[in-house]
Amino acid sequence: MGEVWGVNSEQSGADSSSTSKPKKNKKQNVKDMNIGLYYILKDARKQLAFRGEMSNESLIKVLVLTCKIQQAGGKVIPVNQEMMKTLPQIQPTFYQDGICSP
Repeated sequence: MGEVWGVNSEQSGADSSSTSKPKKNKKQNVKDMNIGLYYILKDARKQLAFRGEMSNESLIKVLVLTCKIQQAGGKVIPVNQEMMKTLPQIQPTFYQDGICSP
């Protein structure tokens, strides 16, 4: 089927339970995280435009969501990848390493 919101269709195992709340599958989780990442990146771009800098909180949110998407077996969607390219390269590698470690 292909790739939708950063998840291959083969990776989306549906979980069915009749008595409890329906659980989200990996595909839906990755889609939701990509949507959240989009809005965080959009806000970060506004911060850069008006204040000239991006808050540490926004930076950490971007890093955490990016790592969670990868750990869930998904990919960051192209729109978010493009938005991340416009952000300044202020991401210390130790943040990335610390957040993505299991």
